[in-house]
Amino acid sequence: MAKPSRGSDASKKSPMARVGLVARSEQTRRALSAQLQGLVGDMVEVYSASYGSDDMWTTLSCPVVVATSTSVANLITGYISPPTTMVVARRALYTSQIEAVLEIPHGSRVLVVCDMEGAAIDTIALLKALGIDHLTFFPYWPDLQGQHEEVELAITPGLPELVPDGVREVVNIGTRPLDLTAVADIVAALGLGPQAVQIASQRYLCATLQVAKKVVDLMRQRRGLEDTLRSVVDVAADGILVVGTEGVIEIANAAARHLLGIGSQRALKLEEVLPIGSERGGITIKRGYEDHIHSVAGRDLIARYVPLAQGRVLVTLRDVSEIRQLEASVRVKLGEKGYVARYTFDDIIAFSSEMRRIVKLAERIALHDVCVLITGETGTGKELLAHAIHNASARRTGPFVAVNITSLPDALCESELFGYEEGAFTGARRGGKPGLFEQAHNGTIFLDEIGDAPPSTQAKLLRVLQEKQIMRIGGTRLIPVDVRVIAATNRDLKQMMAAGLFRDDLHYRIAAVTLEVPPLRSRVVDIPALVDRFTQPLGKAVSPGVLRRLQAYHWPGNVRQLQNVLLLAAITCDGKYIGEDDLPRELSAGAGSQGSMPRPGVEVVRCRLEEHGDIGEFAAILRALLDGPAGRRSLSRVVNHHRGLTEAKVRLRLRVLQQLGLIVVRKGRPGCSLTEKGKMFLATLERA
Repeated sequence: MAKPSRGSDASKKSPMARVGLVARSEQTRRALSAQLQGLVGDMVEVYSASYGSDDMWTTLSCPVVVATSTSVANLITGYISPPTTMVVARRALYTSQIEAVLEIPHGSRVLVVCDMEGAAIDTIALLKALGIDHLTFFPYWPDLQGQHEEVELAITPGLPELVPDGVREVVNIGTRPLDLTAVADIVAALGLGPQAVQIASQRYLCATLQVAKKVVDLMRQRRGLEDTLRSVVDVAADGILVVGTEGVIEIANAAARHLLGIGSQRALKLEEVLPIGSERGGITIKRGYEDHIHSVAGRDLIARYVPLAQGRVLVTLRDVSEIRQLEASVRVKLGEKGYVARYTFDDIIAFSSEMRRIVKLAERIALHDVCVLITGETGTGKELLAHAIHNASARRTGPFVAVNITSLPDALCESELFGYEEGAFTGARRGGKPGLFEQAHNGTIFLDEIGDAPPSTQAKLLRVLQEKQIMRIGGTRLIPVDVRVIAATNRDLKQMMAAGLFRDDLHYRIAAVTLEVPPLRSRVVDIPALVDRFTQPLGKAVSPGVLRRLQAYHWPGNVRQLQNVLLLAAITCDGKYIGEDDLPRELSAGAGSQGSMPRPGVEVVRCRLEEHGDIGEFAAILRALLDGPAGRRSLSRVVNHHRGLTEAKVRLRLRVLQQLGLIVVRKGRPGCSLTEKGKMFLATLERA
């Protein structure tokens, strides 16, 4: 490095004494130059430069040159000659900087990162001189290779950009200031006299006291925050423990002391109060948290172990009995809204092989959070199965919201399912209303008669299943919902898909798993148990002859019809036993009156119609045809006026009536007309 002549502007600038400061880095130069300027700037001119910069020669021309470290002194000593005096400055650490280092866990391996080897060694020596001997230090500077792969924590005096990759945590203690002896040496070297030394020392002490005051204020704030946090922890309902690296309980709140039956008089190890097992030794958590159940003082506790920083572990404790009470309270509140599943698999009678297979499959499906489609004729117990699936699932503590699609008018179907915002339409509730999907959040929604969903609702249902979000009518924001969907229908959805009445993509979404509940006529072996289930609460029993008659009947209305028949028989029965004479006519040999269909035939047709919709809707169509043949469009206008049926629903119901032989559908002007069977069926309905 070329050295200019000693004659420079700095030597002629002012008669005031001059001091130059040379540092290794620009950051250190700025910090220490500002400190020196604040201490003696009114008595001397302060020049500063970082090593190798253009300003370094001007700085070295000063009568007194301050090297900020031994390594800097070694670099510049060859450029200094008498009468220039060089002072190698000693450096200090503020209390706040030392405190951050003292909080590092005992025995930690720590890199001390500086810009040069000598600076790193000096910093380590200073830390040890201050009594920080609980750590193992390793010096590091940019030219050093290797030797740091296994060290995950670093200390640096204001040079975090030099910390090598792979170091997990960095403690930046900031640029170390000049200490008081260094300031005194600089003033003495300048020959300013004892008074100047006294002034500089007073300023140094004042600056130090200001820093100390800030530290004290911060410590007070910290203690206040710690006291607040401790108070919050102490009033928490859950037991809370903080366990150190040696397994010693450092913090135990009031709830934890109560649950464990311990006082606060002495430090205890966790294994003394919780049976964690000697094989665990110090607690090691391999994942986010671990839950364990412990029996302590006659009560079962759920303990959750969560790893904290610096090797500590947080342990939360809850009494199992309190959790059960909380779950019961939640279920009561949900029950007040009607959002509770009332049945379990134990409530399902399944002695027949087919029913046992369905129940066994449903039990397995319940454990997996997938959509389920339950199919079967009217009255087979599809909703009972949906209740049981929910109660056997991980969502059992959440709401179970059941909704029958056919009970919702087309115009209100979307607002009921997805909710609406205030002002969305005339008559909208003030403040809006959450839909059934929102109310089923974290639980299950049961969509009964899914085959009757209007096309627009089908499209929205598909989006909810895909995106797991809903948007209220009149709203602008998406609301996330976590809901399991169980759907049911007595319709042939594949036939409806072929006719364009049900969306293929929605079917594939809801039918991830399909359960087909068998009709009662296919599970005759279950009838005795079902009869006992329905008659015992009524205080009745059936004779063997009645049981044979019940098992011989074809039950178009399935289990629901069986229950209704037994209820009616129990009401009309005089004694304890229901006899054959107490059974309805359709279960005996009686026939219908003239001009009407026989009762068994009526019930079969009625049940078939109920499988595909509301019997009143079919009756309205038949009644409209009494005046003569009519086309589909004119029928739609008439029926829609009375029943609110869309043309698509009228088309579907006409197809069902035709299949049952109640109407004839012709092409052209004649359109649809009633058959004799249709007239007899309608007459029977009108008399019923």
